[in-house]
Amino acid sequence: AQLHRAGHAFELIAAGPIAGLPTHHWPDRVAALGLAGRVRFLGLVPEDARGDVLASADVFVHASHSEGLPNAVLEAAAAGLPVVATAVGALPEMFPPTDEAPALVPPRDPAALAAALGPLIVDPRRRAAAATAWHDWVVRHCAPAIVAERIAAVYEHLLDRAAPGSGVTPPQPAGAARVPACIGQPSVPVHQSTGVTR
Repeated sequence: AQLHRAGHAFELIAAGPIAGLPTHHWPDRVAALGLAGRVRFLGLVPEDARGDVLASADVFVHASHSEGLPNAVLEAAAAGLPVVATAVGALPEMFPPTDEAPALVPPRDPAALAAALGPLIVDPRRRAAAATAWHDWVVRHCAPAIVAERIAAVYEHLLDRAAPGSGVTPPQPAGAARVPACIGQPSVPVHQSTGVTR
């Protein structure tokens, strides 16, 4: 609503489950805010259509009140979208603010969310720079091979701690053979998800 009052032209596409009110109440809430015609509710989007939803967007918004590490943010960034997200869960540790990407905003702070979105809505160059920054970060830190290496390193560290002479003996059932930890590159499909705006 704050973006609308500031004169920004946009369409909000809400994809995925929306918490708080039952789904049938959302259109009334949107109309009460003067946003009828600017907001579309897609609900749960089938996996094979999620890429199209992301491709239709200019900016991805993830305004969660609590999260661990939302895959939706990583997937949107990997798809080449600039992201505006709330500073919840692991996001503040993973995405420090840069000149190219807006800082994460506090949860439950519509003014901060609008302030981060406004410049991205009106400035295509800023949008492109933010998209590149988010995308490059995800590629450098979250590619499957990199994640697999990090997981393997954790297992190696744990096995080293339990190595002979370390003083740590891992519990093993009688007759169990010790199997080395082998982690290859996972083959996991990317699932695009919620909170797209343009």
